[in-house]
Formats: sequence, C-alpha cells, structure tokens
Amino acid sequence: MSIKLGRQYYYDDFIEDCLHLKNQYSEILEVEEIGKSYDTRKIMMLKLGKGTKNIICTGGVHARETINTIVLMKMAETYCQAFLNPDNVELEEFLKKKINYYLEEYSIYFIPLLNPDGYMISLKGFNEIKNEELREYNKNMKIPYYEWKYNGRGRDLNRNFPSITWRSKSPVKDADIYSGDYPGSELETKALMEVFQKITSTGYIDYHSRGKVIYYYRHAMWNAYNVRQKELALELSRLTGYYLGNPEDEFKPDQIGGNTVHYYSEYIENPALTIETVSENASLPLDVNYQLKTYQEIIETPFIF
Repeated sequence: MSIKLGRQYYYDDFIEDCLHLKNQYSEILEVEEIGKSYDTRKIMMLKLGKGTKNIICTGGVHARETINTIVLMKMAETYCQAFLNPDNVELEEFLKKKINYYLEEYSIYFIPLLNPDGYMISLKGFNEIKNEELREYNKNMKIPYYEWKYNGRGRDLNRNFPSITWRSKSPVKDADIYSGDYPGSELETKALMEVFQKITSTGYIDYHSRGKVIYYYRHAMWNAYNVRQKELALELSRLTGYYLGNPEDEFKPDQIGGNTVHYYSEYIENPALTIETVSENASLPLDVNYQLKTYQEIIETPFIF
C-alpha cells in the first residue's frame, strides 16, 4: 500500500494513511493527535526524522485548498522510503542522499490538514458537518461549498492568529475575511499555537494555494529578519520555479486578523514562509491533476533550513 496521487483525498483517507505510515515506518515516524475540530475530527501531526533540530510544515489551513494535504502526505511517505529503503524509491540519487543527511540532523513535523471540517465541506458539501447548528450556520453564509475556505463554524483560520495586524469585523458584513471572536479563538488555531510553543523549531512553512508564489516579508519584523527571509525565499524560488511575493502584498491596510506566519514570526522569531502552490488561474474545486505536479515542485522545500 502506498499513497497514490491524482485522486480525491478525503478525511477518512487521510486518517487511514496516517495509521499506515505510522505502522510501516515506525523506526523514523511518529503520529500524534494534537486536537480536534468543532465537528470532532482529529487534527493529526506526523513527526519524521531523527534529528534534534525541528521544522514545522502545515497544509489545509484554508478548506478549499485541497491539493496540499495529500501532497504533504506523499512527501512524508517518500522521505520515509528514501531513509529506510532507498533502493526501492524512484528518486534521483542526490535527493536520496539529501533526504538521508537531513533526517539525521532534523525532524520535520507535518500537520497536513489543520482544518478537516472545512476541507470536507469544500470536497463534498455542508452535509459533511454532523453538528446541525454549525451546518445551518455555514449554509446561511450563502457561499458555494467548493469555495468554502473557513473552518467548521465559518471562521477564517488564517485570520485568527494573534498578531499586530489583528482587527475583527462582523461575519455578516465581511464574511470572506472574518477573523473570529478574538485572536486564537478557534480550536484549530489553538492546536497549532500549542505546537509552535511546545516544539523548539528553527523554521516554519505553511503551504497554501493558489498563485505559485512565495511570501516572505514581515512588516512587523526587523530588517535582518527580512533579509534572512528573502534568502530562504530565493532558495525556495530556485527549487520550485515559483515567484517571490511583493513586500507590499504581505500586509494591506484593510487586512483583518493575523495568519499562521505572522504569529510564528512575531512570537517564535524564526523564519516563517508561505508557499502558494497551483496556478493563480486554477478554478475551484481544484483539479486532482494538480497533485503530481505540485508534489514534484515542492518535494525539496522543507530542506531549506
């Protein structure tokens, strides 16, 4: 059994693959439940590697960005195979060596699906939410299910993190960027914040879609921090072929709330980058055929730290 790309990948598939990888590669991989969503779905984290230096990688923060979850799972599987059974994995030799060297020095913490409720809404519709009150609230927002980017109670997790950018608006007036009741109000946000605080890490990558762009600049941070950020972003650009985002696009006057990388930058003070996979013109729902190409583009990205 291995993780196959090019298919719809549902929450149950994700949980099954977490257990499979844990059983198959227990020498190098651990799986942990770090929280639950409002509709009681598990939020899972995979720790891969033997090293004492740690990095964190997340996906599935926005519900409708459905490509990166399976891609991160496939990356985790490939790294395990390259480390334990290098002769049985189809990779270039330099990449096998790179993976083995890296995983002796580092451990990668993958959280491929931070927002499982929203993810399932975006794939199958609002009836995937078992809680009737939440289901009806979300339906009343009058957003097509395949455009849904929020969590199970209609909050944008990537506007819910504590940050100097925090402000809040009414969900009725500005539903597409509603940031939540207060900074860090959501269960999923709390779970990731706890990981950031608990694990001493040297860097963080959050994988989103769309645009094939890398965002690195932080208005809240000092110059030397942003110089280092740009160096890492340039390396990511070389590896992926993605563009660098403009610093002015990192924060706009009407932005509401803080996102994952704002929080990590401001509170952890180590490098934090956003990678936007998939073409800017990709229509929703995202085609499963983007999975393989995205995997090929980002497979080396965790190794920049």
